[in-house]
Amino acid sequence: MPIHATSSIVSSYVPSNYYFPAALAFVAIAVLRTFAQGRRTTRERDLHDRTIIITGGFTPLGLTMIQALAERGARVIALTDSPGPAASLVSLIRQRTDNDDIFAEECDLSSRSSIVEFSRQMLTRLDDKARLDAMVFAHEYAHGVDGDAASRATFLLTTLLLPGILVSPADRDIRLVFLVNPFYAAPATREGKRSRRMVILARHLQRVLDAMPSEPPAPPSDDTAPPPPREKTCNIAAVAVSPGISRTDTVAPFLRATHASPRGFSNWGFFIYLLLQPLLRIFAKTPNAAIQSVLHALFAPRSAAPVIGKEEAVEVLVPGALYADCAVVPFPPDADVHDPAKGVAVWEELELALKAWASEEEAQAAATPAGADGSTEESSGSLRKRKNKDAKVRWADETSRT
Repeated sequence: MPIHATSSIVSSYVPSNYYFPAALAFVAIAVLRTFAQGRRTTRERDLHDRTIIITGGFTPLGLTMIQALAERGARVIALTDSPGPAASLVSLIRQRTDNDDIFAEECDLSSRSSIVEFSRQMLTRLDDKARLDAMVFAHEYAHGVDGDAASRATFLLTTLLLPGILVSPADRDIRLVFLVNPFYAAPATREGKRSRRMVILARHLQRVLDAMPSEPPAPPSDDTAPPPPREKTCNIAAVAVSPGISRTDTVAPFLRATHASPRGFSNWGFFIYLLLQPLLRIFAKTPNAAIQSVLHALFAPRSAAPVIGKEEAVEVLVPGALYADCAVVPFPPDADVHDPAKGVAVWEELELALKAWASEEEAQAAATPAGADGSTEESSGSLRKRKNKDAKVRWADETSRT
């Protein structure tokens, strides 16, 4: 009965000669949307007992990524400047994925002292036999973020945790994933410049890691023949990933249609965002489609293991490369990403930025009178700790009980 009623209503308003064009238009829109969403990764990886740190985890893309990793059994540590409000989101993800190893750890990426304190605590845990298998820097992906501040936070967190990662067992597969916006091909723009800089940093960091000795030299033998050369491989892979143009993380902040936009909220931007929804639903990526390249960078094997009965080549992870749509992005031979001198320049530029950042915080601390806001800071800190303890979302609270 409902089918007949629906067919009679449709036939009364839509002539029969429009059925085929309407079906053709529907198929065309479906094909365009499927193409715009990009490739989906075909790789999977057992993430049980694997620890992954994520920055920018409480954004639409970050929350989707945390859920995807939690469903595969990973232990996820999401960094946030306010763990209290994030407790409800952590609880929801735990209930939905049946994974209690999801934590919100306090680390304000706009504060150098907060990053140093978190890194100190993390290195202490690594010394206590804790493990770290991957770091995903997603806080630089959203459109309009302060590129210099976000990049120096990424660089500081990486360099502080690198000593703890380097002493990990040589057979442990560790990934450092730097998320960049999709404007890396236009380095003349502000967004393209900071995206290109992180691509160069990831490649230069891989050069530095590959240059480090991965294992002690073999003892001398009585054989006079020289030992066969061995290919140096590093168990740490640094890659850059471009998730593409996301509806919630790229377009909405660009139009200032969300209160999370760095430039503030705009009523006109929100109105335009609503008008563009039909096109954005077709051509812009959803958070689930945007994380596919990130998952591919985390799941792709480092070496192609032979598979019985299969002769086709297995795609392996390329350390130092840029990934987009689950594939390596090729650059021209004369591109700046291939120039080691450019990588050194980016590295030194970020080192100077860290020195300036330290000087700024020291000047602010010297300008603040002693005890001027100590009571407020103490009360807010105790309140934050009480919220964290009640919510049980901090990894430190969990590990202290074991």
